[in-house]
Amino acid sequence: MGHGMTQWHPIFDFLLRTTLEDYYEVQTNVAVGDIPREADIVLIRRTTKTKAPFKTLWHHLSRYNVVEFNGRSESARVGDIDLWAEVGLGIHRRLHEVEPKVRISRADISFWYLANRFGNRFLSAVSTITGELVPVSAGVWRTSILGRTFWLVSNSEVPIDLESAPLRMVSEKSSEEAIQLAEIAAVSEKLWNVYGPLLGAFFPEHQKEFDAMATKRRRDEINWSLVFSNASKTTNVKNLVTGGGLGEVIHKIGLDNLLTLLSPEQQRNLIKRDEIKKIDVGELLTLLSPTQQRELAKRIGAGKK
Repeated sequence: MGHGMTQWHPIFDFLLRTTLEDYYEVQTNVAVGDIPREADIVLIRRTTKTKAPFKTLWHHLSRYNVVEFNGRSESARVGDIDLWAEVGLGIHRRLHEVEPKVRISRADISFWYLANRFGNRFLSAVSTITGELVPVSAGVWRTSILGRTFWLVSNSEVPIDLESAPLRMVSEKSSEEAIQLAEIAAVSEKLWNVYGPLLGAFFPEHQKEFDAMATKRRRDEINWSLVFSNASKTTNVKNLVTGGGLGEVIHKIGLDNLLTLLSPEQQRNLIKRDEIKKIDVGELLTLLSPTQQRELAKRIGAGKK
């Protein structure tokens, strides 16, 4: 993935591990022989005999689960299904080699294909390969490949809850869905510390709502300076200023601090963004000190050259 683009895979891996860690091991960079696709593959392995308390999406997990995750910028492809079946079967064989004393039957392993969204044409084409696709719940379908259960999950369509939060965090979502996700994360200090900074980075225009939510639930307010520092390294500058969010960003962390977080190229891009034109200048100026106003005028002048 190119410079300036969000790295969705490590974010998803981290959030998934946070959700499942008490009952499952989440292993990334799984070796799959000569097939160069290990960066996209996650192996989820049950680590306890205690029944996991999951009730929705992860209720379907098997003893071993081979997962391919596609970020929001990656489209689901019918051609992936054949290769994915080959990859899954190869990992099943490898598990037998690595753990020869452990019996891993076809029923013990499931294959999962996760993508931002599935179109009707894609689903119809997949059904011609695997047989009937059974709708299980919103955004989730089940079929089988050579005796192994095969799950297809549309990340942006599964209902938002504690279990689907890792998927919904890295999928396309509206501002309303981001608020809903924040409300779910705010139920515990642990989840808030994990999801709060990410939501702040991707939806800075809602920082007032997020801070109010934190206060209501007696959670720590999001460290906005840290949020924008991380965002400047992992996301496009567009994620830092959307709608009327720029004024709030400057008010929260200071113009000088914001500028130090951005490279010279990012600063120039910031000035040229169409979103800047949407900001009420009078309101923006009230958020700035005289020194910051002069600095802003200097930056805008430089951006026009």
